[in-house]
Amino acid sequence: MKLAILSCGPNAYSTRRLKEAAEQRDHQVKILNTLKFAIDLDRGSPDLYYRQKALSHYDAVLPRIGASITYYGTAVVRQFQEMNVFCANTAPRHPELTRQAAQPAAPESTPCGDSENHLCPR
Repeated sequence: MKLAILSCGPNAYSTRRLKEAAEQRDHQVKILNTLKFAIDLDRGSPDLYYRQKALSHYDAVLPRIGASITYYGTAVVRQFQEMNVFCANTAPRHPELTRQAAQPAAPESTPCGDSENHLCPR
């Protein structure tokens, strides 16, 4: 299974232990910095970009989102859910996040990348 751990602290004890435990069970694991994602908001084809490159497929995501980036972190998790990737913790269906159905930019995000439909954290 290809597993992504979303964390801004790859050296945090809990993140390292999650990675070790998954690797012991023969899973491919990558720790991805939540703040390095851009969200593609084009209707009908949800996508994520990581460090300006299209994100490869993951089977599951373990979010480790700190309080300081909760809003953007839950938007990233929600986008994974829209892409039918299993998420250990689900993102709430908050009305303001639903423009991953309706609004062009969340308040804590700015357009970036090649399109006005990509969001990056400020």
